[in-house]
Amino acid sequence: MPTQSCVGIGTTSPTQKLYVAGNICATGSIGGCSDIRYKKDITPITNALSNVMQLRGVNYFLKTKEFPEKQFTNTRQIGIIAQEIEKIYPEVVLTDKDGYKSVDYSR
Repeated sequence: MPTQSCVGIGTTSPTQKLYVAGNICATGSIGGCSDIRYKKDITPITNALSNVMQLRGVNYFLKTKEFPEKQFTNTRQIGIIAQEIEKIYPEVVLTDKDGYKSVDYSR
């Protein structure tokens, strides 16, 4: 995606349509479209429970010194590793132009 079509807040080199370096505070809700009326060709996920049971929840700290331009917080985080979920659900992992991965929680 060309940088000129991206908007950055707190960064001069956004890599997504909207890239915010730092925390986001909203006084309203942020949501993804999930209403059944928007959807078609709905099928159950095969082995959903066993797939989720393969995911490893982790605690971690972000590498703030190695990536100062990202303005990562220096507090302990909780989550999953993109490369690990990609093995089970590749469609929820995004890869940027530099090969760094993120999880699309809206999927």
